[in-house]
Amino acid sequence: MRVIFLAERPCAMRIGGNYLGIVDAFEREAELDPEAGAVCEMQPLGPYLPLCFRFDEELLVRPPRGITLVYAEDALCLYAAHFLPADQTLRVLWQRRLGDTLLTLTRQGELLLWLDRGSEMRLCPLPEQLCTCTPVLLREGILLEGEEYFLLLSAAGDVLWQGEGRVLSHAPLHAELFFRDCLGQRAECEWREGGAHVLSFRRQREPTEETMALALAESAKIGADCAPFLAPALRDKADVLREYLGEFAFAAPTDAADRIALGYPRFEGIYDLRYLRVTFEGGLIANLVRE
Repeated sequence: MRVIFLAERPCAMRIGGNYLGIVDAFEREAELDPEAGAVCEMQPLGPYLPLCFRFDEELLVRPPRGITLVYAEDALCLYAAHFLPADQTLRVLWQRRLGDTLLTLTRQGELLLWLDRGSEMRLCPLPEQLCTCTPVLLREGILLEGEEYFLLLSAAGDVLWQGEGRVLSHAPLHAELFFRDCLGQRAECEWREGGAHVLSFRRQREPTEETMALALAESAKIGADCAPFLAPALRDKADVLREYLGEFAFAAPTDAADRIALGYPRFEGIYDLRYLRVTFEGGLIANLVRE
């Protein structure tokens, strides 16, 4: 099996004790047999704990935390992320009381938020972007507001929303969401009964013919207007495009401008790539077909 290794930070990669090279966004690949069960180690460069795992049949159907598998047409892509700091000392960063809930932000390798309501206690792991967050009690729940990142918890401690963005106001919660897509799109949202309601979208960049198909898929995924990317004959189909593409988690470019890959979730931590071919007419998309 052809396996491509990638990582969120530079790592020294070893397979069966043999050094493969440095892995990050620069990929390394190897031919591995799951039945052999080779032991793999990814040692980050810096003060982080290594990620060790056995490449076997169990990993292919149930990857451990920190590993994402993407099944492509000619290879398996293995992406490693969420490396834990080597310093596992328990530290209390702050403690606040909001209403009847006592919040305690701690670090023990990873960032952890404890919610104590007297009769029950909840533990919520947090992303590193919230290490200097400010807690705010809202009608909608508890807001953890960081620098260009925020998280909204229900009163019971369930995550209602988290992601990149900036809070514009608190009553009601009004925020601008940032999307890491090829157009750098942003959405202005307001939280009302039933959740977030999009007020408007805006683009930081305009698509080229090389990014047109990717822009179309990414816009469909977040609910933005797809009509500007479509030729006149297809514009009346813009509203049903999301249904046609299905529930994909991400879109990725390929070597060809008229072909993109869509990642569909199979199980937790596992995705299958399916491919979409488009036809251009006058610089816009005149047809699209799932392969």
